[in-house]
Amino acid sequence: MSNWINLDYNATTPLAPEALEIMLPYFTELSINPSSQGKIASQINADIENARSQLAKLVGVNSDTLTFMSGATEANLTAILSHAYFLKPTTKKPVLVSPIEHSSIINNLILHKQAFEYLTVDNQGVVDLIDLRQKLETGEYAYLNLMLANNETGVIQPIDSINSLLNEFNLPWHCDVSQAAGKITLNLPHFTSIVSASISAHKFHGPKGIGALYIKAGCEFKPLIYGGGQESDRRSGTQNVPSIIGMGAAAKLANDYLDNHTQSVENLRNKFEQTLLEQVDNCQVISQQALRLPNTSYLIFDNCEGEGLKILLNHYKVHCATGSACLTGKQKASHVPLALGLSEFQAKSALRFSLSRYTTKQEVDQAIPLVVKAVKKFRSVQSQTPSVGPVTIYTNS
Repeated sequence: MSNWINLDYNATTPLAPEALEIMLPYFTELSINPSSQGKIASQINADIENARSQLAKLVGVNSDTLTFMSGATEANLTAILSHAYFLKPTTKKPVLVSPIEHSSIINNLILHKQAFEYLTVDNQGVVDLIDLRQKLETGEYAYLNLMLANNETGVIQPIDSINSLLNEFNLPWHCDVSQAAGKITLNLPHFTSIVSASISAHKFHGPKGIGALYIKAGCEFKPLIYGGGQESDRRSGTQNVPSIIGMGAAAKLANDYLDNHTQSVENLRNKFEQTLLEQVDNCQVISQQALRLPNTSYLIFDNCEGEGLKILLNHYKVHCATGSACLTGKQKASHVPLALGLSEFQAKSALRFSLSRYTTKQEVDQAIPLVVKAVKKFRSVQSQTPSVGPVTIYTNS
């Protein structure tokens, strides 16, 4: 993607060069099964544990509470099925879920026929604490399934208040922290109601296809995959050693970044938003009044269609998204803005821009006029096109 401006880091991030360099020997001279015998295998196992410790520091947990998996989707499914297993069949209760969860939560609950009920969120995408309390008072729910930071809006939930409520009613919490890890400082054990949490390496410049599940010490747990007993019998199968090492290295880099540089990304995001609000009529930021991840901006451009705008911006070599990458190509409005009370037309008029620690001021300065140009061109074509079907945007000029 030479000369492209990448503003879609919430979908995925490129592998940090330092992490790649550390990974390379595990594809070649250190390409040994860690379950085998011998000095090299012992060293590889030690390296895996070092990577686990590096990841543990990023999310503030003890390393023995982390199990490496193929990603957050597997971690979410494992948590869902593990929690379901320990519910007595005769007294199974529905799961309490937010309507803005990732599809790997909602679709797996549906697929595995687990009853669930939605919480209410306000027009910023923040959980309604009054509604949460009222539902908890009924005692009718098994556990809460709520992501910490939303992948589309970037909204960070009021974790202290939620944790206090859940502790008051003794309800456990599974928390998807995939978008939060590496972007904000985490200390999961501080929030004692969180009994499990999912993490994905490719969200903080680690490799794709690797993630982890946090299981609070002392909590009941049933593995999803059985076999040779790897990962302390919690996730069998030969470990993906290069990716585990890469995830650990990326976690260390992210932790170092959080200690020193988070404000720079937020400053760039704020400049990007403010300039577009000044230069584009009928533009608004979704969830602008809420606490958000410092890198995420979700914008509605009235009288536009998000997919068309994205095509134009791709022509201009700006990479962004219409919502969750998992919904790309489905030609329907994302469930997240709809849950915030936006109309389907508004939801389809939105674009998500997300930055990373590699985003430069020059890239943001270059992207802003291209977004303005794309919106003006789309609106111009839209105003001249009869309402007979989808608008076709030609990008030869």
